[in-house]
Parts: sequence; C-alpha cells; structure tokens
Amino acid sequence: MKFHELSFLVVSICLLLILVSPVYSLTQKTFTLDLDNPIFRYEENAFNNSKTSEDLIFSGNQNITRYVTIPKNSTLLYANMTLTGKITPSQSSTTGYALYRVAVGNVTGGSNEIVIGGIDYVELLNSSLDTLFSKNLGADRVNELAIGEVNASQSGKEIAVATYYPDYLYLLNSSLDVLWSLSSIGEEVKSVGIGNITSDPGDEIVAGFSNNVSVFNSSSGLKWYHNTDNNVFSLAVGDVESGGWDEIAVGEYGTTAKIYLLNSSGYELWNYSVGQTVQTLAIGDLLSDEGNEIVAGLVNGSVLILNSSGYLKESYIVASDVVINDVSIGDVDTSQPGNEVVLALNDNRVAVFNSTGSFVWSFSTSDKVEGVSIGDLTLDPSNETVAVTLDKNVYILNFEYFPTNTSLDIEGNGNYDWNYSGKLRSSVNLLNSTL
Repeated sequence: MKFHELSFLVVSICLLLILVSPVYSLTQKTFTLDLDNPIFRYEENAFNNSKTSEDLIFSGNQNITRYVTIPKNSTLLYANMTLTGKITPSQSSTTGYALYRVAVGNVTGGSNEIVIGGIDYVELLNSSLDTLFSKNLGADRVNELAIGEVNASQSGKEIAVATYYPDYLYLLNSSLDVLWSLSSIGEEVKSVGIGNITSDPGDEIVAGFSNNVSVFNSSSGLKWYHNTDNNVFSLAVGDVESGGWDEIAVGEYGTTAKIYLLNSSGYELWNYSVGQTVQTLAIGDLLSDEGNEIVAGLVNGSVLILNSSGYLKESYIVASDVVINDVSIGDVDTSQPGNEVVLALNDNRVAVFNSTGSFVWSFSTSDKVEGVSIGDLTLDPSNETVAVTLDKNVYILNFEYFPTNTSLDIEGNGNYDWNYSGKLRSSVNLLNSTL
C-alpha cells in the first residue's frame, strides 16, 4: 500500500480489513466448521508495524509505503481506511513562561520578526524562533503588544506594551530597552495600539484602560482622551475610512458593551451595541465595501464583521462554549479570495475562517491559544500565522503545509486507486468500494 504526497504534511491513517481465510493468527470473528474446507472470518486492523493508526510525514513529492499481511488464499470481504490531513508547524518553541500575546512586524529593519509577551517578559524572536532580545518588565501579564514607528530618531520600530501591573504602559525600542513607561495611569491597561493619529512626527500610542481611551505621542505626552460608557476591554488602530488618518475601534466589557469607532480627534463616529464583552478587535480589508472592516471576537464565541459605517455585514458563532482570545486579519490561504480571519481560541485551537464566515482550517494545541498574528516570515507562499499558548509554546503555521494532491496505490503497481485533488484539510473515509 503506497501513499503519494506533494508537499510537507502529516497524514493520519486508520485501517480495518475483514476477510475469510484458512486458520491464521488474527482476531477471529466467526468460523464455519467443515472438516474438508474450514472457513474462518478474521479482522485485521493493524499494519505490519503493529500500528492501527499512524502519522505519515512527507517532505516534498514523496512516496511512503505501508504493508498489511493477510493469509494466502484469503478473500477480502470489507476494507475501510480513514485519511486525515493535518497541518504541522514549520517552527515551534517553548519558552519559560506563560504566553499571552504576539505581534509580527519588521522591528530591527531587516526581515519580519516576532514579538511575544507573557508573564513579566517581552522577547523579540527571529523567524527561526531564536531569541534576539529579552526584557523582564516585572509587570506580571502582558495584555497587548503593538509595533510601529513612534520615534523616527530611533533605529528600527518601537513596541508598545500594555500590562497588568505597574508601570502599566511601556514603550520599548528595537532592542527592547525601555524608552518610557507610565505608572501614572494607575491601573491595568487592557489594550494598546500604534497608528498615525495626529500630525505630530511619528506614530502615536493608543491605550485603553478603565472607561478611557488615551492617545500619547512619542515622548508620552497626552494628546487627547475619550471616555466610554463601560470599561474598555479591547481596541484596534487602523485606517478604517481610507481617509489618510487612522481611526480607533474600541470594544467594551460587560452585558451592555458596545463597539465604538473614534476618529483621529477622538470624536465618536458611530457605535454598535453587542451586549457581550468584546474580547478582541482587528482592522483589515475583508469585503468589497468601501474602506476596511472591523472584526470583533466576543466572549460568547461569536465573530462580528462591521463595515466602515458601523453596519453588521457578517456574523457567525465559532462555538457557544468558546472564548475568542485574539483575532488577526490577513492573507493566509492562497486558495481563498482575499484575506482571512484567524482566531485564537480557548478550546486549544487556532481557527481560520474566510471573509464570509466559512471555516477553512484549524490547528490544535495542548493548551489555550491566547494570541495570534499574521505576517510574512519565510520564503514559502502566503503569510505565516504565529500563535502563542498558555503552556509557553510558540507556533509558526503556514497553510501551504496541508497535504496536497494525495494519492493511494493499494498494490504498489503504479496505478493509483484513489486521488484527492487540492489540499486535504479534513478526514476522508475510504470504503470498500473505493479500495
């Protein structure tokens, strides 16, 4: 039995054969007592290597062969095989602390890097997950990270960090040195973003805490603030209206929560009532509507897509018992038109949906996925998705690593008995008629 695959992948296989034969050391199911011609019915559900299921890892255009031994002169009555296509990380690494957030961007001026934040620490990693710089802020949990060009006099980009304990809001340079911090905020900063908000040189830092959204310049000076009805839980900064300046999307906490869009002066353009805590927000181009869209991940497992005017364009529920911890928008699937929505879920999954809310693929981890970010980290087609988990792991995923154009040759004679065109992202059950 020969499996043929194009591209790097994992295929999981399970096997069941039912046959009639002379006496043989398999699992006996039935027998016919005829001294001249005894017939025994057996079941075989393992390969020659004694495995009933196995992950086959291919690298490139490759064949892998597995054998099943059956008695001579046997008659095969029934065969059943299940193949499951799985995505595998191109890179993975374990840190020494629980991880909560990740951001991908060009920090040092070369290629894209990865910024991770967890308990006390912020680290800058390269695309091979080697640590370039590490900083112990001693501020407990990192709630959010953002990358931007805040100070043009500094080499590389800056990183804004929102934390649970003092100093609450930090601005780090590309070597993770602290440029400034703001303990005067006096309470946990739930979310932070960087964008071009004012005419001042460089980008601005936007922080959400209590029922307050505040904008700070490169030297930590307060430019303006806006008070919301409920406490701020999430925010995102981006050019929603395609007007030149960035806007700020704000998500609230609680059963009367709303999503706001603020312009670059802090004026409320619109709000949308959701009635659930808005765990996470992202801004990006998903639909054909004018401007960019706002994607909101709610505490009840729902995803909302709002256009630049605040109208609900799409909504779907990932699962009623799932919390969406983070969301990112980008092109991670070359077979899908436009950009996709990538979600970090507390049911130990990274999940990808297309722009209309259809499920594309998911990757399972060993603990809650707290953060996701999209960026180009390798020479492979499409962007990579970086995910961080509560059990200290970092994963780099690429959609292209799903099984592609899989074939099955039962007798190993070069004639394929089964073919699957495209990417195998789920399970297929090959029944007796197929095999």
